[in-house]
Amino acid sequence: MSETTPEPQSCDLKSYRQYILDNSNLPEDLSADVDNLLSDTVDFVKFYKQVSPFEKTTYPNPLRLNIPSKFFPSVSDNIMHAQRLNLDRIAGLADGEHTYANTLGAMEAFDRAIQPLYSSIDFVGHVSPLQDVRDASNIEQARLSGFFIEQSARNDVFLSVKKFNNTPEAQKLVGEELKSLQDTMRAFRRDGLELDFENKQTFVQLKTKLSTLAIKFSQNLVEEKTTFTLSKEDLVGLSDDQLANFKSTEEDVDGVKVTKYIVGLKTPEFLPVMKYCQNPETRKKFELAYNSRCAEQNGAILNEALKIRTKLAQLLGYKTHAEFVLDESMAKTPAHVSEFLTDLDTRLTPLYERDQAALLATKKRVYKDLGLNDEIDTVTPYDRAFLTNIIEREDYAVDQEEVKKYFPVDHVTSTLLDLYSKLFGFKFTEVNSPDMVYHPDVRLFNVYDTTGVAKPDELFGMFYADLFPRDGKYGHAAVFPLVAAYQDNGHARSPSVSGIVCNFPAPKDGKPGLMTSNDVITYLHEFGHAIHGLASKTQLTRYAGTSTLRDFVELPSQCVENIFLTKKYLKLFTKHFQTGLPAPDELLDKIILADKCQQGSFNKRQLTFALTDQAMHNITDPDADTDANQVYSETLNRIMNFSPSKNTNFPATFGHLMGGYDSFYYGYLFSLSLAASVWDKIDKDNEKNGNEEAFKIYRTKVLQRGGSIDPNLIVEDFLGEKPTSGPFLKSLGL
Repeated sequence: MSETTPEPQSCDLKSYRQYILDNSNLPEDLSADVDNLLSDTVDFVKFYKQVSPFEKTTYPNPLRLNIPSKFFPSVSDNIMHAQRLNLDRIAGLADGEHTYANTLGAMEAFDRAIQPLYSSIDFVGHVSPLQDVRDASNIEQARLSGFFIEQSARNDVFLSVKKFNNTPEAQKLVGEELKSLQDTMRAFRRDGLELDFENKQTFVQLKTKLSTLAIKFSQNLVEEKTTFTLSKEDLVGLSDDQLANFKSTEEDVDGVKVTKYIVGLKTPEFLPVMKYCQNPETRKKFELAYNSRCAEQNGAILNEALKIRTKLAQLLGYKTHAEFVLDESMAKTPAHVSEFLTDLDTRLTPLYERDQAALLATKKRVYKDLGLNDEIDTVTPYDRAFLTNIIEREDYAVDQEEVKKYFPVDHVTSTLLDLYSKLFGFKFTEVNSPDMVYHPDVRLFNVYDTTGVAKPDELFGMFYADLFPRDGKYGHAAVFPLVAAYQDNGHARSPSVSGIVCNFPAPKDGKPGLMTSNDVITYLHEFGHAIHGLASKTQLTRYAGTSTLRDFVELPSQCVENIFLTKKYLKLFTKHFQTGLPAPDELLDKIILADKCQQGSFNKRQLTFALTDQAMHNITDPDADTDANQVYSETLNRIMNFSPSKNTNFPATFGHLMGGYDSFYYGYLFSLSLAASVWDKIDKDNEKNGNEEAFKIYRTKVLQRGGSIDPNLIVEDFLGEKPTSGPFLKSLGL
């Protein structure tokens, strides 16, 4: 990608104005304000109006991911100006004027109009190859976050919506509109609107500070660039193919040119070192560096955030932050979460102990063969991935270096799209237009429906597939909802837009990027989140797709991971990058069986994270100097019987704790227990009926509903009964 983005050449303000009016359902009396809003920043609007990447549509796409950073302050100014106009109008309603349309409807209209604009400058902070764009994005995220927190505390808006709540019209609301009113009134209370003036001021200040800390925590991790320069001897055990994936340099050693490898901490570089390197000192160095990333800065940020969260919760009358958060969850209370996790810990312990014994026995044998004596009677943190890889190779006859030859990224992507077309009723068309993406590696797809939910040529949505690592990019795997779908009564469904961000091995020197089994499962998982948004058919954007309870949101993505573990589907994903042949049945069976390798260790690790999260957020003293790293260390010792490496600070690297999963990390295991039942139902119904229609029923009854109704009801409606623990325990190997 070039270092600068070309300036726009022209702009049709009239068309852009009409787009805002036609597609946001703004009340008629706001039309004049649209003109004021657009004229505020003419230079920006000139850039913003461009040809749509959407095929077969006539309106311009407002999402723009190549805005020059100099325009970012203007974007924020436009958003803030529009929000003030909207809320001022709501607050200024006279008695007797309050309706759904001019209160909650106006708030919904604002969200629809502004979400693409906000996403255009927010998403690029995680993915742009340009430092100035990422920096500008982080600055504007902080500005906008503080502004929205301030506006959410407006007492005049609260009182106005409260007046609507007492009208005859409000008493007659049903469905999503009723839920929206109830949720909005609850949100006002949770935003401190029922506090006295002094406490409300404190609440807003603390919440703004917390938002700023979260942005900085994430930014620190994204911008982390530690690398090591290593010799081939340092990396003994890695194959020539693996070494070829690293950057290299030539150094003069005693007059001889020696190749050295530059290896960083991004997943595609870090994992091969931890899994294959036979030199324990190299693995130790990498584990220490990886788990001490941003230790000083983010460690302090997290500890401060814990205090602020407790203070905020107690201002609202809750004992702890966890109690506050879980009040809006399926689990409901910290006691219920504790009961769930404690029971699972008890059930997993025998399996974990067997896994531990296998790791230790393998270490003693392998270290003896290698002539090593490093902590021979202890499985260290930097041993675990290395030994697990050996067990998978020897006990399950699965060598991921051979397996990945069957999983070239492009083939896995095309298979994923073909399979989802068949199973869920979608059609995917790639948009081959370089100026529509923000980096040459990124692919853009349009999505159409083939089930009759929408017209075949009516755009249903789109997604960006950003699959390979690069400097400054978000370092893990996630889906970013960029534009939410909605379908008002009498209107066509609006398209949704998502960004799938992963860090899989990239193509290099004419060789395709090759994926391990875990990479493919991760891809399925993240695509499950994207499809949740793409399949959504809610009336309101606030309930679209993944806008549901946090301990339910992982269910759709966890459910479809089972596609990989179903032999007839797994075979479709395989195509040897050299021969073009699918994997033999014997290998497929081994890959599926190997999914159980060290299941006890994996799930105990998830338990450790969940229990650490709960312990941090069930603190009752807001002035306590809680050390998140100490909490983690104590929990790891208690649950997994070993300590973290000295001078590490894993919580400082744990983005979930500052990225919206605070008090919710248990949700991965909680939703997994439900996902197992949902998949069991899909599998059995398809087998019983001799077809694959259960996937489309799942789309209708689960995915399509987003967060519009109680997730408990969604699950029970799909299953036809309350979920049981049997499928979940079976999936864990218990």
